[in-house]
Amino acid sequence: MTALEMITHAASQLGPFFVLTVGLCFFLGLYYAADSVFLLWKTSKDPRIHKNRILITAAVGACLMALPVFTFHMVGTFFTHGQPSPLAYTGPGGQKMVLAVEGIENFIQLIGWIAIARGLVILKRVGDGTTRETSDKGFVHIIGGAMAANVVGGAILFAHTFGLTLPI
Repeated sequence: MTALEMITHAASQLGPFFVLTVGLCFFLGLYYAADSVFLLWKTSKDPRIHKNRILITAAVGACLMALPVFTFHMVGTFFTHGQPSPLAYTGPGGQKMVLAVEGIENFIQLIGWIAIARGLVILKRVGDGTTRETSDKGFVHIIGGAMAANVVGGAILFAHTFGLTLPI
């Protein structure tokens, strides 16, 4: 089995990982939404709970529950279109190389989705005050995840910035 065949086979198995990522983020978002309702109820008894903590928890929960839509809008914000374009590879290698490049692109998109979810969780923990991480780290995860979710747009952005030529 060649490396191209291995990459192509691995890429064909990425669909369930996207579904798993969206499913886990939905349940985590549902937990955060329920936690925000519980915090809202608890504020009448405990004045130490800050109101912004409730809003941050609810907002992050909503974003996690709607991760595909949130990712679509993040990519659209940075690249003016929300649908990642396929990488039209024209170099040597033929059709097998095209499938391998698309598989690599899909893997990087999956990493981008996970980075966006991680950034949202960091922002929630910063809002809770339960971590030493900063909101800057959360925003970097979200922006970097959006760049990875549209890996082709990110590659074109860097190519124009540094004057490189891409095989697109």
